[in-house]
Amino acid sequence: MAHAKKRTGSDNMEFRSDEGGRMPINLSLSYSHGFGAFTPFFDALMQGRILGSRCPVCDEVRFPPRMRCPTHHIETNMTELTGYGRLLSWTTGPIRLPQAKDTTPLTFGLVQLDGAINSTLVRIDADETQLITGALLRLQRLKENSGLPHPIQALIFQPV
Repeated sequence: MAHAKKRTGSDNMEFRSDEGGRMPINLSLSYSHGFGAFTPFFDALMQGRILGSRCPVCDEVRFPPRMRCPTHHIETNMTELTGYGRLLSWTTGPIRLPQAKDTTPLTFGLVQLDGAINSTLVRIDADETQLITGALLRLQRLKENSGLPHPIQALIFQPV
């Protein structure tokens, strides 16, 4: 392993690169993330509701919402969905969610939400033994002060 010393200000820092001349660098960023036109979508999730987008021409609803219809290329309108869906498939594995400290086994599933024309990937709060293809799921209500790092993490379903 190659070693090089570099002086920065009054500090001596030792930098190490691997045999390929690469050095690992960790970055940490802190910033404000605005939701813009998706603010109603994220606000609804935190309230235990689901909003999709409806095209005013074809009347098709998609989730997650899109600002423009992919077919007609015009602005869509937010529309509330029931919060229920059917499980198409699922998988469980060790996952570390953003800003989480530990890796934990989590289940994610492909779900066809009632009222939407497409399916989407969601987190499922259930043991795999409770799941079967076609199972009815519903959006789970969050506990007050859930402390989620991002509202999209409120998108958790459970079997009915």
